[in-house]
Amino acid sequence: MKSACAFRFVVVLIMLTALLTIFGCISTPSVTTTSYFNAQVGTTSAQTLDPTAVTAIDINSGNTRGCNADGSVQPSPPPPGWVGVGSSPGIGQCVFSGYSPGSWDFEFFSGQCAVVGAPLGQPFDFQGFLTTDSSGHVSHTVCTIPESAAPAAGSHFAISGSLPSTVTVGAPGLTTSAGMPQLLTYNSSLSLVSTTAASSVASDGSSATFPFPKSGSSSLSSGMYMFAVKNLTGSGQFKVIDATHFSIGGTTALAGAFGIDAGDIVVTSFTCEPPSGGPGKCVPGTTSTSKTRTPIPILSEYYLNQVSYNGHTFAVGSEPVAIKEYGTSTVTNPNLYYERVTTVQPANAIVVNLGSASVTILDLVGNRILANVAVGSQPIAVAVNSGASSAYVVNYGSGTLSEVSLSTYAVTRTATIGSQPQSVAIDPSGSYVWVGGPNYLKEVSLSTFGVIATQPVTGTVTSLAASNAQNELVYTLVANCCSNSSTYSAHDLALSSMTSPGSYAQATASPYSTYTMNGTLPSAANIPHATTVSTNFGNGIAASATPTGFVIFDVVSHKQIMSGNTPTPVRGIASDPNNWVAYFTLPDSNEYIAVPLPHQ
Repeated sequence: MKSACAFRFVVVLIMLTALLTIFGCISTPSVTTTSYFNAQVGTTSAQTLDPTAVTAIDINSGNTRGCNADGSVQPSPPPPGWVGVGSSPGIGQCVFSGYSPGSWDFEFFSGQCAVVGAPLGQPFDFQGFLTTDSSGHVSHTVCTIPESAAPAAGSHFAISGSLPSTVTVGAPGLTTSAGMPQLLTYNSSLSLVSTTAASSVASDGSSATFPFPKSGSSSLSSGMYMFAVKNLTGSGQFKVIDATHFSIGGTTALAGAFGIDAGDIVVTSFTCEPPSGGPGKCVPGTTSTSKTRTPIPILSEYYLNQVSYNGHTFAVGSEPVAIKEYGTSTVTNPNLYYERVTTVQPANAIVVNLGSASVTILDLVGNRILANVAVGSQPIAVAVNSGASSAYVVNYGSGTLSEVSLSTYAVTRTATIGSQPQSVAIDPSGSYVWVGGPNYLKEVSLSTFGVIATQPVTGTVTSLAASNAQNELVYTLVANCCSNSSTYSAHDLALSSMTSPGSYAQATASPYSTYTMNGTLPSAANIPHATTVSTNFGNGIAASATPTGFVIFDVVSHKQIMSGNTPTPVRGIASDPNNWVAYFTLPDSNEYIAVPLPHQ
């Protein structure tokens, strides 16, 4: 690997020089985005999620071939240690032809990590000794990008059917000397959708504004796209200097969609060797294994008194609001001689019925109602413990917290909370429950089932979630609801110090006064389960509803990442466990929005 080491030194030296020239010496601690590579050995071009990548393959003779995956002109003559270069037919493509699939030593370098100001070290890590699969592909995640340096593209979000006319993308060092920068748009398969010239560039070269891209003559459909900025530097020369994701949400009509949760249905099919026992005796073989993962939302329909899930409806109590899935079902079906199919999906759900003072327990596999359990007056929110043995239901009307056994389907304990509680979350330790209401966050001990501490706040805590990895609570706060003098904000609370390190999306909350669900909600601003924390990124990303849409923020660096506007207020937010899709419910306009998220 001697020549590969020479290649590494040359590229790192070049990128470090450019880095110090553009940014100075910058160190950023938090990360949220990964650069991912998929190189190709053979004759078919491969694609990478990082269009500013450099890829190298170490030939068994000890020499190295390299490829600039940003589509720029290949170096001539090759840098020291290179015997030649691979082919880069376009942005995000890199192919080393003339080599059969097999065992090759690959090394990867992320130009994206360099241009955003990552310090020398892990972001410049090369991964070697990787073996291609039968098609000649090799994949690896090689670095992370500092969150504070992540690129920006407007709000990163729009709704299909109401797309903005322009999009502004932040990127360093933009110039018009050789022509206007271009916005390259790729779909989720990384196929080029369109190339759009900028309409204007900031005087300091920090951003460019483009007409919102189209696919041919048609608007972009719902889905996740990658925007890469192509900066022209001379005649026939350019460099892709930044890339970011843009999500277009698709709307679905659903009467009074209010509470929401989401899980994955994972189906794995094994091709098997047929034993002598015949059908039902199939065991996994080595011939083939396929897996599909499908995010499926579960929604309560406020006006129809029902729950919708995977093509089925369940008749529940009056005015269902918050809903939460729990448990896992695994079913294996060896119904063929040569195949065994295993399906893993959420097993149960609990839905809170505001109008009938009850909760309903659902069997999501058998599509049936297991139990209806009476709780306190006007139940409004629910949380389930990590072992899925108990649920904790906040009762707005009676000012109490009900503990419901998920095995016996009965209320086992009741705690007195105080005036008008609206939100609930399990403490990261698992030993306490937090309840939010007007001007308070209260800590309930699960050993004594009584309030042991109160954290004062200014306003009503209308939704609440916990970041276990960060030992924080994330919540929304509405004060003086819901007149023109009312205010809204999202916050996080560090439980170790009981201090609030961040406040996000401060706004007027008066829009809530227009949408009261026909006056049946106890508070127009009530938004149970409209704050959620990602299961990925170390529980470091949170999303909350705002009076006019939603906000996404980083609870590690305490910075707002993006926001989006919706036609009416968001009442519920959820994402599937792998964070492939985020869901927002808008019952006042009878719809929910599915927002694709970037994932590998």
